[in-house]
Amino acid sequence: MEEKRAEAPSEGGGPQINAEERVSKVGNAFGSIDREIAHTREVFPQSMVAYNEFERTYASHVVSLFVLEDYVLLRDSLKKIMNPLGQSIYKASNAQSVRSP
Repeated sequence: MEEKRAEAPSEGGGPQINAEERVSKVGNAFGSIDREIAHTREVFPQSMVAYNEFERTYASHVVSLFVLEDYVLLRDSLKKIMNPLGQSIYKASNAQSVRSP
């Protein structure tokens, strides 16, 4: 059987890391933060333009929804009225037409 050696516990309870590895990890963390800051500086103006356009057009979007709702109600009520009226006119014109045998 193989014996497993227990690692000496460090202050944090995890495996011990030498100073060079710690410096490398801290440097990588700062590098990723710098990349994130640079990316944010590139994207921020574009996102602000998009937000301003959203803010400017949202009110007209809401008004359009109200107009659409009113249009659908008007269309449905006209359909209820105009369909029987159209059928009556069609039947009256058929009744008046003279057909030859």
